[in-house]
Amino acid sequence: MRVSDLNDTERRIYDAVLTGRLVDLRRDESGAPAIPDDKRVRADVLAHIITTAGPGAVAIRVCGADIVGHLNLGGRRIRVPVELGDCTFSGRVQFAKTQLPELSLRGSVFPHGISARGLRLSGALNVTDCKFGNRLYLKRLGAEIVFMDGVVVRGSGEYAIQLRGADVRQELYFRNGVVTNGCVTLYGARIGGQLVMDDSSVDWPHDTALVAPNLDVGQDLRLRGISIIGRTDLAKAKVGGDFAMNRAFLDNPEGQALRMDMVHVEQNASLHDGFHANGEVSLFLANVEGRLELDGAHLSNPGEKALDLSRVEVGQSAILTGTRVHGGIKAYGVTVGSNLSMNRIMVYSPDVTAIEVVQGSIGQSLLLDEGVRVHGEVDLSNTAIAQRFRFADAGMTRLNASELSMAILDDDPKCWPQTSAVGGMQYDRLPEDERGSPRARIRWLQRLLPRYSPQPYSQLVGVYLAAGSTTAARMVMMAKEDARRRNHRNPWRRIVSRVWGFVLRMTVGYGHAPWRAIGWALGLYLAAWLVFATAPEAAFSARTAVSGEFQPSMYALDTVLPVVRISAGNQWLVHGGYAWAEAGFAAGGWFLSLVVTAGVTGVFRRDRA
Repeated sequence: MRVSDLNDTERRIYDAVLTGRLVDLRRDESGAPAIPDDKRVRADVLAHIITTAGPGAVAIRVCGADIVGHLNLGGRRIRVPVELGDCTFSGRVQFAKTQLPELSLRGSVFPHGISARGLRLSGALNVTDCKFGNRLYLKRLGAEIVFMDGVVVRGSGEYAIQLRGADVRQELYFRNGVVTNGCVTLYGARIGGQLVMDDSSVDWPHDTALVAPNLDVGQDLRLRGISIIGRTDLAKAKVGGDFAMNRAFLDNPEGQALRMDMVHVEQNASLHDGFHANGEVSLFLANVEGRLELDGAHLSNPGEKALDLSRVEVGQSAILTGTRVHGGIKAYGVTVGSNLSMNRIMVYSPDVTAIEVVQGSIGQSLLLDEGVRVHGEVDLSNTAIAQRFRFADAGMTRLNASELSMAILDDDPKCWPQTSAVGGMQYDRLPEDERGSPRARIRWLQRLLPRYSPQPYSQLVGVYLAAGSTTAARMVMMAKEDARRRNHRNPWRRIVSRVWGFVLRMTVGYGHAPWRAIGWALGLYLAAWLVFATAPEAAFSARTAVSGEFQPSMYALDTVLPVVRISAGNQWLVHGGYAWAEAGFAAGGWFLSLVVTAGVTGVFRRDRA
C-alpha cells in the first residue's frame, strides 16, 4: 500500500508512528469537534500501518476513530504498543495468536466483539470501559496485567467473556463490569497477583454464570459487591491470599448459587457484610488456612441444604454469627482449628436438619449463644470440642448431642429442648455457678431422659467425683437409681420397684449412704425404750429368780439389735400386746441390719439399662 493511497486521517496516523504521538480524532487540528469523515479509518489500512511499523517506530496511538471494516491482526508479530482508545469498530476484530508489547482499547465500542484466542502481550491489556455487542474471546490470553474495569458485554448466548486458560502474570481487574446474556469463563486461568471483580454483575440465569473451576490466583481473589444471576462455580480454585465475597448477591434458586468445593485459600475467606445467596452455597472439602467468615450472611434454599460445609478444614475460626438461613446447614466432618461461632444465628428448616455438625473437630470452642433461634433440629453428634461448648440463650426444636465430647459444658440447662439426645455425651467440667449444681443437673437429666439411660448419669457422677464433690456425686447416683426403678415397662413391677426403692433410698440411699440407717436404728431404739419404759409391771415377768430389776433401755437395745445378744432379752418374758410390740421392734432391727449389710457390700448398686 502506497502512502498516496491514504486519506488525510490515515496519513496522520502513519506519520505519528515514528514519534508515538497520540492522534486524537475527536477534534480537528483547530480543536473543534471533528466531522465524521475526518474520523473514518479503513480497517485494512490501519492493520497495514500496525504490522509494517519498522524498528524506528515508537507506538501507534489513536483516539476517537471510526474504524470501518474488519480489523484482522491474527497471527501477526507487532513490534510497537498499540492504543486504540474511544474508537468504534464497525466490523469484526481479530487478534488470534497475535504478539505485541501492549494493547489498549480503552473506551472503544465493538458491536461484533473481539476474537483474540492465544493473544500474547509482554505488557498490559487494557479494555477498560469498552462495550462489546458480542463476545470478548480471550482464551489462553497471556499478559503482564489486564484492565477490564467498566466493561459492558452483551453476549450472544453461552459465554460473553472467555478467559479459559489465561495466564496473567500480575493483576486482573474487572471492577464495575456488566455482563448480560452469557457467562464469564475463567476455567483454569492463572492470575499471578490479584483478581478483582468488585461491584460487577453477570447475568446468565440459564446455566453457570461465572465459570472458574481450577482457577489459580497468586494473591487475593475479590468479588466484593458482585451480583451474579446464575450459578457461580469456583471448584478447586487456589487462592494465595484472601478470598472476599462480601456484599455479594448470588441468585440461582433452582440449584447451587455458589460452588466452592475443594477450594484452597491460604489466608481468610469471607462471605459476609450483607452476603446474600438464593440457592445452595457449597464449600465441600474446602481448605481455608485462616478464618472462614459468614457472619451476617443471608442464605436461602428452602427445603434443602442452604450451606454445605462438609469436610471443610479451617485453620483458625469459622464465624457464622448473626447469619440468617432458610434451609439447612450441613457441616459433616468439619475441622476448625479455633472457634466455631454460631451466636445469634437464625435458621428456619423444618423439613431437613437445620444445623448438622456431625463427626466434626473443633480446636477450641463451639458457641451457640446470644439469641440463637433455630426452627428445626441441631445435630452435634460425634463431634469433639477441645475446650468449651457454650450453649445458652438459645431456642431450637431438638438438639442431638449424643457422643458429643468437650472439656467444659458451659450451658444453661433450661435451654436444652425436652427432646434432646445426650446419650454418650462426655464432658470434664461444668459451670461453677448454680448451673452446675447437682439439683439443677438432676432435673436436667430427668427432663431429657424419658427412658432411663445409665451413661448420662454415670458421666455426671464422674464429673463431680473428679471435682472432689462426693456429696453431689452421691445425689446423682441416688437419682440414677430412682430413674432406673421408674423405667419398668410392667406397671405392677414398676409400682413394687418404686415402693421398695423409696424404702431403700430413705434407709441407706441405695447403698450409697448406709449411715442413714444409724438414724433409723436410733429412732427405733428410742421408740422401743419408750414403749417398754411406760409398760405396766404385769407386761413383763422374770424367767428366773436372779433376773434382777427390769431395765427398759437394755431390753430395748437387745430387741432392736438382733445381731448382738445381751442377757436382758433372755431374763424376761413379755405378755399381751407388748409381745407384738417386741416382735415388731425386733423385725425392724433385723430389716435395718440386713439392709445396711447389703448396702455396704454393694448389693443395691446396680448399673443396668
